[in-house]
Formats: sequence, structure tokens, C-alpha cells
Amino acid sequence: MALRDFTVLTFDCYGTLIDWETGILAAMYPVLENHNIVASSGDILHAYARAESAVQSGAFVNYREVLRRTVSAMSHDLGFSLALDEGEVLLRSLPSWRPFPDSVSALAQLASRRRLGLISNVDDGLLRSSLTQLQHPFSFVVTSERARAYKPDERPFALACQEAQCAASQILHVAQSGYHDLVTASRLGFGTVHVRRGSRASGERATLPANERADASVDTLAELVELLGLE
Repeated sequence: MALRDFTVLTFDCYGTLIDWETGILAAMYPVLENHNIVASSGDILHAYARAESAVQSGAFVNYREVLRRTVSAMSHDLGFSLALDEGEVLLRSLPSWRPFPDSVSALAQLASRRRLGLISNVDDGLLRSSLTQLQHPFSFVVTSERARAYKPDERPFALACQEAQCAASQILHVAQSGYHDLVTASRLGFGTVHVRRGSRASGERATLPANERADASVDTLAELVELLGLE
């Protein structure tokens, strides 16, 4: 299918629509300062990527627990021991993570002409504040809590197909992360768009690297609107 022919679009949330890397750094810098740890943004985000992916690849636990275990593993990686009140720093921070500047307006434009869905590695409850900030333009939402699995596992994508009531080949999936999203989506037959989100220096990402192959790449969702001829 040509990109303009897709009538169902699914999105990753954190990293694609919500600027989670800025949120992670804002939460972690004060913790590191409390322990006199000097680390670059790249060091912190790489530690996050390693820790979160390791937790999510094990037996399923809810995302609240994923965040707790991720902070604990990051502290070991970066060379300090967490204080008792620091273990939930990311959990407390997530509801305040802000959308990218283009997210709300682009989603509104897209939702006026296409059916939108969300596929996110998060608990239903934690997602609510983010949906509110995005002005909830989605016809359906798939979370890891509902799928009982975390991307890049195939189960969240399979559940999205059920919710959309169509085959993977009829859905265009839009995401920043090759590791979490694009590799699996492409393998399953989704159309794919890579949102590069190039505001950070090369390699400073909160996801593991992957050799993603997308049908198209854009820097912003505004470019996606243009690409689909909906401007």
C-alpha cells in the first residue's frame, strides 16, 4: 500500500509523542547530584536503555515495577546506592512528561482523516495523564498491561490488529524506536514510519540500538501530516 492509502495509523507513545528522554533526565539528575555522581545525558539514557530492556525481557511485571527495577539497575550501573525515597523517582516523574511540541496538533489533524491507535509499554493507570496531555485522539489503546507483554514482543501488535479489526498490512505504525517498535512491526507486515526525533546528539537515546527498516522517515509529526497529504 502507498502511505497515503493507510486508513489506520498506530503510534508508540513515549519517545514518539511524549518526550520521555527529557523527562528521564530531569528525574535522574537530582538523584545523581545527591550521590555526587557526574554522568552525561548519554550515560544516563544508555543506562536506562540497558536496565529497562533487561527488566522487560524477563517474566512480566507491571510497568510500575519495571520503573522501580530500572532505577535500581541504573544505580548499580552508574555506581551508587539508592536512598529509600529514590526508588520511585521515575514512577513519580512519568505523569509530568510532556508531549513534543508538534504532537497534539499533528494528532488532531490526523484524527480528522484517519483512525488512530496507540501501542504503549505502560500500565493503563500511568497512561491516563499522557492521554490527557495528548487530548486523547485515539480510537483504541493497547498497553503492555492489557497485552501482558512488552514491545518488541509481538503480542501488543497482535492485540492492536484485533482492536483495529484489520490485518497488520492495513496499519501504518509510527514510532521513534527501532528496537521497541519498527523491527517487530515491519516483520509482522505493518507499514512503518520512523520518527527520528533528532533533537539529541547522535547515540543519546533511551532505547537499545536496532537496524530498523522503515517505509519512510520523518523528523516531526508535522512532516508525517504532509507525507500523508493531510496538511
